Amino acid sequence: MSGLERGKLNDSVFVNQIIKFAKEQSGNLNFKVAIKPTASGDVGTNLKKLVDLLNKNNIQNRSIDTLDDIEEKKFGIESLQKYLSPQPLNLYLPKDDSHEPKIDQSILKDAITVITFENEGIYAYSGTNIKSGEKYTYNQFRKFLLDKKSRGDIYVIIKPSKSCTYKNTVNMLDEMTIDNIKKYALVDLTKDEEKYLEELKLKE
Repeated sequence: MSGLERGKLNDSVFVNQIIKFAKEQSGNLNFKVAIKPTASGDVGTNLKKLVDLLNKNNIQNRSIDTLDDIEEKKFGIESLQKYLSPQPLNLYLPKDDSHEPKIDQSILKDAITVITFENEGIYAYSGTNIKSGEKYTYNQFRKFLLDKKSRGDIYVIIKPSKSCTYKNTVNMLDEMTIDNIKKYALVDLTKDEEKYLEELKLKE
């Protein structure tokens, strides 16, 4: 743990050092980038930026992990895992209005909203009517997204539910890169959307 350093994602020198080291380890099958979210209001935004950065540099061998006691003490921060229920690594972000993404309401009528749940669950709909959506596998969702994209520019709003695992969130952010979606945001699910998702699950 002697190599622990603190930096920011907007510090190009710090980030380039990390990327350079990760690329140098590309031939090492045991090497993996461990992403360890902290209990902060901007964790969702930072997670999105980090995943985009790793994708841009083709660094695919990564996983979501939890900060250990040494890391927490070193940086004076807490792991997000401490604020979660015993469920497996839910993305249940602490509220912080100052960091909450602001969505221009005028774009919602043309946006694609994606609700992610559990390990691979996807529910997506166009516009503002949540009841018009469908459940998808990742392969089905990619076809749906690419079909929409072929008709013009699209905006995707990703909303992880309380049951959504980190794996599913990271995979969905990966999907945005794979499908070359330039405009997307990670946003909290509303209470009404969470309620509707529960109703959908009861129909399974």
